[in-house]
Amino acid sequence: MKKAVIAAAAALLALTGCASDMRSGSASAASTGTAAGTETVTQQTTETTAASAEVTSATETEAAAETTAEPESSQPENAPIDVTAGINSAAAAVQSLDTGYAPVCFGSAKPSEEALQALTDSFQSLASISGRASFILYDVNTASGVSCGANTASCTQSVIKAAFIGSLIESRPELLYSEYEAIHDTLVYSSNYDYEYLRSTYGVSALSQWCDEAGVSGNIAYQAYPVMPPLDMLRLFGRLYKFLSVSETGQQLSSLYRYSIGSAGNAIYGGSCVVWSKAGWECGAADDEVSYDPTAPIPAYLTDGDPYNDECAANDAGIIFSESGPYIYVVFTSIPFGVFEENNPDNPLPDITRRLHDAAASMGRDTAF
Repeated sequence: MKKAVIAAAAALLALTGCASDMRSGSASAASTGTAAGTETVTQQTTETTAASAEVTSATETEAAAETTAEPESSQPENAPIDVTAGINSAAAAVQSLDTGYAPVCFGSAKPSEEALQALTDSFQSLASISGRASFILYDVNTASGVSCGANTASCTQSVIKAAFIGSLIESRPELLYSEYEAIHDTLVYSSNYDYEYLRSTYGVSALSQWCDEAGVSGNIAYQAYPVMPPLDMLRLFGRLYKFLSVSETGQQLSSLYRYSIGSAGNAIYGGSCVVWSKAGWECGAADDEVSYDPTAPIPAYLTDGDPYNDECAANDAGIIFSESGPYIYVVFTSIPFGVFEENNPDNPLPDITRRLHDAAASMGRDTAF
């Protein structure tokens, strides 16, 4: 992306909270989440319009290039396409084995002892600075992996946008062209404004259908930022994997998942292999998120362990086509994190992301390609 586009997009992000997470209101989740850069739409309409105008011509050019280019083949010929059965088998093991206190392996392939110990150490370090941390790694070729706390529910934050957009475009492929800018900004910049626009305009029936197909409770489709365990997010990313791999429209859409900001997986491995990912976060700001001071104390009610009202999160999920084979990962935490220049504490996820990558690379591969 050209520097001018990045600069203009950054201005838009700062005004609209494109990369932050706003929670849907509900009887059980009454919080009005104030994420890093959460949109205050009524106060920022003028500024947002002006910033949008600055990037319109650039994104239109980008849209034409990205949606008319020949789809890139990132799916190995002999890798599984439909991973539903493998994930369902893994889910049964995870539900019985994973207590949330220490990483557990599932499936026939295991990571090396060295890689597993490094992952365990990284997770324990992450958990020590977070009221809540959980992850799951699923190796596509072997239907095996490692998890810890994968049955424990957390607020997905903006990670859910990945599944929502995938389901929407599979059901209505023409929207990739007619609503390109809103789709682009939802995935690449994590724009809450565009996400809410697409949800309200086109509904969530497609996401609900994906949930049914993947074995996830359909109720989560009706929540803008649902609370769900990493295991269910793995199920949705398995469904996303299938769509992005199979159809021409899916492969065209997949390019946007390669530029999603805030993702540790994309930041670390996007330059060396194909990464389809989506991050989600909350910075812990109480009222004025743009001027949030990451060194200031965070109010206790935001870190009380309740996933329905916590305002702190550094979440990431993705599909990585590594040299040793494709794998899916999901990491949820309650650590505050923001990506704007004004409130940018260090992303806490790179270390565990590297350890997950190493664990995937060390697993047995009888079906390796």
